[in-house]
Amino acid sequence: MLALSQAGLSRRSGIHVSDLVAAINELAGRGLVERAPDPSDRRRNIISLTAEGGRQLRRLEKPLAEAQDALLAPLSSAERQQLTGLLARLLDHHDRRSDETEEPRR
Repeated sequence: MLALSQAGLSRRSGIHVSDLVAAINELAGRGLVERAPDPSDRRRNIISLTAEGGRQLRRLEKPLAEAQDALLAPLSSAERQQLTGLLARLLDHHDRRSDETEEPRR
């Protein structure tokens, strides 16, 4: 299973670290993820999906795909690809801008 540091997960998801900690606490409380010290750097926590978390993720895949299909129903396949590309470009642009303007953390 994929495991990431809390900081890495924050960067990849776009969720601020303080908000992410609350979400991780809730998911860990439900047995969906595990938090463990990073063996190479004990100051960091590594977050990994549990077997139950993997099962829950698989259960959500179909309803998520159905919701996405319903939302995008008016668009052709080509239009869906174009929309995805445009949204990715916007996200990339704003991610770069936030990296440039973000104050160094202490």
